[in-house]
Amino acid sequence: LGWMPPYATVPSIARRVDPLKLRKVLDVIRTGSAIHVEYQSLSRPDPLWRWLTPHALAFDGFRWHVRAWCHTRNRFQDFVFARMLSFDETKPDQINAEHDVEWQRFLTFRIGPHPDLGAAARKAIELDYGMERGEITVDTRISLSFYLERRLGLDFKPEDVRPERQQIVLLNRDEVDEAQRLAKAETAALASEYIHINKDQKDGI
Repeated sequence: LGWMPPYATVPSIARRVDPLKLRKVLDVIRTGSAIHVEYQSLSRPDPLWRWLTPHALAFDGFRWHVRAWCHTRNRFQDFVFARMLSFDETKPDQINAEHDVEWQRFLTFRIGPHPDLGAAARKAIELDYGMERGEITVDTRISLSFYLERRLGLDFKPEDVRPERQQIVLLNRDEVDEAQRLAKAETAALASEYIHINKDQKDGI
């Protein structure tokens, strides 16, 4: 441009990603393997060793996550990368990432101004977000939709928050909730099949 105006940005807290751990996770994803991970969860005071089979990485706007099959809880879920304290051995695995329906399937958020805003405020919000006909659409993987809701404040009911504080709302709440419910149920059903097959293999059947 030849000239730069004074500018500033809101500070953000960097979430650290260890490059050596990242390289290890990428290798495990590439080879379709499981890895023994020491993980610090929010629900336990001490870290727990568990087997994970990662198949993807995800960024929620603040933190990096590893999307993986958890052999302890027998389900696909997200693991915060920074909470992976150390790695141990790896082993071959048979998890099919296509069975993670919540990851594979997308849904659309329809977002509009808070209904209790006045006409001038609604117009301002529509301009801020580039809305057309009073709304904007955002596509996201279902497994990431919860993070998007939280990041934009869409997890609050419009009647529970002042419009000046939460200026946008989710217009298709029922549709989003149903898509999330169905994807979770389908993922659980496919996971159940895998659990039985895996158990039979371990039992020598």
